[in-house]
Amino acid sequence: SSLVSSLAITENDRYFYLKTTPADETGKLYYRKGYEGEEVLLFDPETHGNDTTKKYVIAAIYPSIDGSKVAFEIAPNGSENSEMMIMEVETRKLYPEIIDRCWFANTSWLPDGGSFFYYRLKSVDVHDNNRLIDGKVWLHNVGSDVGTDREILSRENNPELSIKPEEIPIVIYDNDSKLIYGAILTVDNRLNVVYVPYAEFRNEKISWRWLFKLEDEVYDFRTSDKDIYVYSPK
Repeated sequence: SSLVSSLAITENDRYFYLKTTPADETGKLYYRKGYEGEEVLLFDPETHGNDTTKKYVIAAIYPSIDGSKVAFEIAPNGSENSEMMIMEVETRKLYPEIIDRCWFANTSWLPDGGSFFYYRLKSVDVHDNNRLIDGKVWLHNVGSDVGTDREILSRENNPELSIKPEEIPIVIYDNDSKLIYGAILTVDNRLNVVYVPYAEFRNEKISWRWLFKLEDEVYDFRTSDKDIYVYSPK
């Protein structure tokens, strides 16, 4: 029997998942339109690259909101050193750019279907003790040079938020509330979250507003088009 994992379902009912058959060493990326749709193989990591000493593993998959594109992280020999690739689903065409330093990139697509936020580590060297310090969130436009990506949220870029070097920023677009949330993560489970309306984030300077601070003791939240539901002991 086959093992299916990392299932992601878009709002228009497109399924993306990894499937490992008894003949496979690692999961391959598949796609189908609707639950009953025909299964299509999008990417086989065993055929990736020319270096026979490396076996690639798909570490994470991130379909766009309408499922027309999918970004995915691949890691050589299952290491903590993923690279992110981007595919046009209908044609299975890979875009030319490969984004390195993307272990757990928490990629979040925007509704234009052509850009996304992602978290990027400071160093590609897995033995660098400072590798997890001062990571940054960037905005990438599909098909463009990664060197032109815009810095969105980081300690260096946003001194007004007092982000500590060891804290991990992630940015998520929420299609229900039409807000962009920036979460500043630590080992503390209380949420530290800022936000900005989608209509404003392309301004030259993003004006982040606080949604929750640690002292608010919020541990989780969900949104609708009108409300934010908060999970807190308060």
